[in-house]
Amino acid sequence: MNDKTVLDNLVPQLPPLIARKASKWFTGGGLSPKTLANDDKLGRGPRERLVIGEQIYYPREAFVSYLESKGVRHIVVPEL
Repeated sequence: MNDKTVLDNLVPQLPPLIARKASKWFTGGGLSPKTLANDDKLGRGPRERLVIGEQIYYPREAFVSYLESKGVRHIVVPEL
Protein backbone atom coordinates (compact mmCIF):
# COMPACT_ATOMS: atom_id res chain seq x y z
CA MET A 1 0.00 0.00 0.00
CA ASN A 2 1.49 3.37 -0.93
CA ASP A 3 1.52 6.46 1.32
CA LYS A 4 -1.23 8.23 -0.64
CA THR A 5 -3.60 5.30 -0.12
CA VAL A 6 -2.93 5.25 3.64
CA LEU A 7 -3.92 8.92 4.01
CA ASP A 8 -6.82 8.56 1.57
CA ASN A 9 -8.16 5.77 3.79
CA LEU A 10 -7.97 8.18 6.72
CA VAL A 11 -10.54 10.61 5.26
CA PRO A 12 -13.69 8.49 5.90
CA GLN A 13 -12.57 7.89 9.50
CA LEU A 14 -12.55 11.60 10.33
CA PRO A 15 -15.52 13.85 11.05
CA PRO A 16 -16.48 16.33 8.30
CA LEU A 17 -14.85 19.21 10.20
CA ILE A 18 -11.74 19.17 12.40
CA ALA A 19 -11.51 21.87 15.06
CA ARG A 20 -8.09 23.52 15.22
CA LYS A 21 -8.09 23.08 18.99
CA ALA A 22 -8.59 19.29 18.51
CA SER A 23 -5.70 18.84 16.06
CA LYS A 24 -3.42 17.47 18.77
CA TRP A 25 -5.96 14.76 19.61
CA PHE A 26 -6.58 13.78 15.97
CA THR A 27 -2.84 13.48 15.29
CA GLY A 28 -1.90 11.64 18.47
CA GLY A 29 -0.08 14.69 19.81
CA GLY A 30 1.91 15.23 16.64
CA LEU A 31 0.37 18.55 15.57
CA SER A 32 -0.51 21.30 18.01
CA PRO A 33 -3.17 23.96 17.51
CA LYS A 34 -0.39 26.57 17.77
CA THR A 35 1.46 25.00 14.84
CA LEU A 36 -1.73 25.13 12.78
CA ALA A 37 -2.35 28.76 13.77
CA ASN A 38 1.21 29.72 12.85
CA ASP A 39 1.05 27.90 9.51
CA ASP A 40 -2.31 29.57 8.76
CA LYS A 41 -0.82 33.00 9.44
CA LEU A 42 2.13 32.24 7.14
CA GLY A 43 -0.15 30.92 4.38
CA ARG A 44 1.09 27.34 4.80
CA GLY A 45 -1.93 25.93 6.67
CA PRO A 46 -4.79 23.88 5.28
CA ARG A 47 -6.13 25.41 2.04
CA GLU A 48 -9.65 25.80 3.48
CA ARG A 49 -10.92 26.82 6.88
CA LEU A 50 -14.17 27.90 8.40
CA VAL A 51 -14.73 30.30 11.25
CA ILE A 52 -17.71 29.37 13.39
CA GLY A 53 -18.09 31.76 16.29
CA GLU A 54 -14.54 32.24 17.50
CA GLN A 55 -13.37 28.75 16.56
CA ILE A 56 -11.46 27.64 13.46
CA TYR A 57 -12.44 24.42 11.70
CA TYR A 58 -10.91 22.62 8.72
CA PRO A 59 -12.75 20.39 6.25
CA ARG A 60 -11.32 16.89 6.65
CA GLU A 61 -9.98 16.70 3.08
CA ALA A 62 -8.09 19.99 3.53
CA PHE A 63 -6.79 18.78 6.90
CA VAL A 64 -5.50 15.51 5.43
CA SER A 65 -3.89 17.35 2.48
CA TYR A 66 -2.17 19.63 4.98
CA LEU A 67 -0.88 16.59 6.89
CA GLU A 68 0.53 15.21 3.64
CA SER A 69 2.30 18.52 3.00
CA LYS A 70 3.86 18.26 6.48
CA GLY A 71 5.27 14.82 5.62
CA VAL A 72 2.80 12.75 7.65
CA ARG A 73 2.49 9.27 6.19
CA HIS A 74 0.45 7.37 8.78
CA ILE A 75 -2.07 8.27 11.49
CA VAL A 76 -4.22 6.06 13.65
CA VAL A 77 -7.45 7.89 14.40
CA PRO A 78 -8.36 7.63 18.10
CA GLU A 79 -11.58 5.82 18.99
CA LEU A 80 -14.43 8.02 20.17
